[in-house]
Amino acid sequence: MWGIVRSALLVAIAAYLGAASSVPDFSDLDTVDHIQALARKALDRDPDSLAELGYRYLMGDEVPRDAEKGRAMLDQAVALGSAVGKAQRGEMLLHGLDYPQNVDRGLRDLESAAAAGSAFAARVLAFAYDRGHPISRNPEEALRWYERAAELGDAGAQNNLGWALLKGKNRAPVDAARAVYWLRKAAEQDQPNAQTTLGDAYEKGRGVPRDMALARFWYERAAEQGFAVAMLSLGEMAEKGLGQPPDVEEAAHWYRRAEALGEERGEVRLAALEGASWAEMRLCEASMDGWGPSKADIDPADAAKWCERAALKGNASAQARLNSLRTERPTRGPQQAEPRPN
Repeated sequence: MWGIVRSALLVAIAAYLGAASSVPDFSDLDTVDHIQALARKALDRDPDSLAELGYRYLMGDEVPRDAEKGRAMLDQAVALGSAVGKAQRGEMLLHGLDYPQNVDRGLRDLESAAAAGSAFAARVLAFAYDRGHPISRNPEEALRWYERAAELGDAGAQNNLGWALLKGKNRAPVDAARAVYWLRKAAEQDQPNAQTTLGDAYEKGRGVPRDMALARFWYERAAEQGFAVAMLSLGEMAEKGLGQPPDVEEAAHWYRRAEALGEERGEVRLAALEGASWAEMRLCEASMDGWGPSKADIDPADAAKWCERAALKGNASAQARLNSLRTERPTRGPQQAEPRPN
């Protein structure tokens, strides 16, 4: 049966491409059910199926990678009106992936696909304007395309839009309630950044009433997916006794899991939990200055605790930090880490 389908598909593809010399060789396809289903839909001139087959050839996904075949199928899918194909080709043209880079043509393809309802295309545009690559950074355009992609249901865009509204990024007006709306939309699609940020919103009472049970619920959802930042948050809740009695063993469990995933803060918090003076000093500094380039985890109250512990062990730098905390009024509250790109 598959041999008949394949032969018919070769004829159909030949008609699509208009020249027998351009016919892709489908003899390298195995009997993967999904590939067979795509081939059958392509026989009915379904442009999105042809786009997916082309994209799979370009990516080497379940078929041998073949850029020439992939481009031919993707181009023909676009000619047949596939917004999916136009979005995929637009991204490749924009970044010079398997096509010679053509930024203007890539932007046209992406904008056309986004207008036709492609959340993927809108997200690619948002990322390009947000990161300033390969086009000039434009915060307003980034925000506009994040909103479009979010409205179309893209979880990554919903997360980034929620973060922008929470923090005033990309010149968005700070609106915690609206931020939580979009974060919840993304979290319900199992987007771990959004789940963690939503948990933080419930923990701190930002845009929603403070609720430790819901904070824990969303942190756990993200931790189940292996998201180390959520594990750190669960560890801190257990250590500080937020919504539960303090539980050092549970805190250590979460810090170990975060450390095993390469999260440096897991290692430091675990060592501090065990009384290591170097780790207490590291947390004293990080709680005052922030952690990493994003300056995450600034928390004057936490800083006072860790600086005092290190100072009691004779650390002069910790004592100086503690003195500065006592004489200066903090201007910033606890900060959460920047989300990863999606």
